[in-house]
Order: sequence, then structure tokens, then C-alpha cells
Amino acid sequence: MSEEELRKKLNNDFYSRRIVQIEQSCPPEENLAKQVGWRSYNSQQENFQFLADVLADVANIDWSDTNTSVLDLGCGLGELLRYLRQKKEFQGKYTGIDILDDFIKMGSKLQSNDNRNYFISSDVLSYEWKDSQYDFVLSIGSVATNYDYPEPYGKKTLEFAFKLVNLMCQLSRKYAGLHYINEKKYSPEEIIANRDFAFYDPHDIEEMFIKATSGNYKKLITKAVPGNREAKLITSICF
Repeated sequence: MSEEELRKKLNNDFYSRRIVQIEQSCPPEENLAKQVGWRSYNSQQENFQFLADVLADVANIDWSDTNTSVLDLGCGLGELLRYLRQKKEFQGKYTGIDILDDFIKMGSKLQSNDNRNYFISSDVLSYEWKDSQYDFVLSIGSVATNYDYPEPYGKKTLEFAFKLVNLMCQLSRKYAGLHYINEKKYSPEEIIANRDFAFYDPHDIEEMFIKATSGNYKKLITKAVPGNREAKLITSICF
């Protein structure tokens, strides 16, 4: 099995385990959020809101600029796009890519009645990006899967995270932001109980960004998403 096939299988299994746990009676927006691994719709929206705040405060994004381009790596169903269009009145161009075909098919139906939106079904590391570049490159969820599963997260997971960070920096003109789980906020017992998730030391993630850019950046900052013991982080880099 190739690395790409293994990543696809592990992601498919990861999200399939969550889909079967969804109650049939839950509201549609709750269903969509849980399908892509969020604890709840409210949790999803809170994280989207914080990311939007970071984009405004750290990266000075202009939501009204029709020439602004956003790349969403591991876009799931494209719910971040929906949030940005509805809540921030984002007028720019959006590209979403995900390794799971079903997510892209559903996301395209839900979000793509707009020629500013483009969805790609592919592994982010295998896709032929050629000379593509985007103003803002985002990743929420791409590094959530433990690629060492069923063993605890380790070498394969960290290797994937670094390759992703390196790709994000290559594709970004202005800003790249990575959303991930802070291992420092969880006990060893909690990590073992959730072993299909990947957890990260924020220092390691920042070092990945420094190495990927050879230190050529204007700003590198890590912020915690408020609530839920500040267990989710976004590390941002500006060029």
C-alpha cells in the first residue's frame, strides 16, 4: 500500500468511526459538523470564528477584496467556506481540497453554486500544484488523524505534519495557518483513549514552520482557541 493509499484509508476509517456515532435525530448542521470530526456544531463555529479573527488581526485579510484567494487544505464539506461567505461576507476566491471523495462530492453540492468556489478531490501531498500560489493557506483538520494508528502518534504523523507545513509555505503568498490539537493539554490516559487522533507540541509545529521557510518570514505566532481548556491551537506565519 502506498503512502497516499494508507493516508486515504486511515482518514476514511477515522471519519467513518465518527459518522456511525451520529444520532439520526440531530439537526442537519450538527450532523454535518460531526461528520467531519467536530464535537458539535457550536464547537465548529467557535473555531471558525477564532480563525477568522486571526486572519483579520494577524494577516490583515480584506474580506471584501474579490482578488483575495484562500486555499483550504483538508476542507471536508467546505463548511469553513460557508462560514466565511455568510458571516464575514468573504468576496474572494476559494479552493478546497480533501483526500476523501465523498466529502468533496457532498461539499461541492452544498457549496459550489458559485463560480468563485473550486473543489479538488485529492491527497494534498500528491496533487500536482505546479506553480499555484494563494494569498491565504489554511488547514483545519488535516493533521488531526494519527498516521501511526493503531500505535500512538509518532514518526509517520510528524513526518506528514512537516510535509504539510512545508507545502503550506510553498503555496502561500501572504499567510499560512495550521489548526491542531495541543498535546500539553491532555493527560497520557486521554491521549491513549483517543489514539486515532494526533496531538502536537506547539514548539514542534513552530520549528516545522521555521525549518520550512529557512527562517524567512515576517511573523510567527501561536494562539489558543478560547474555551475547552484552550486545547486547540492555530500557528500562523506571515510573509
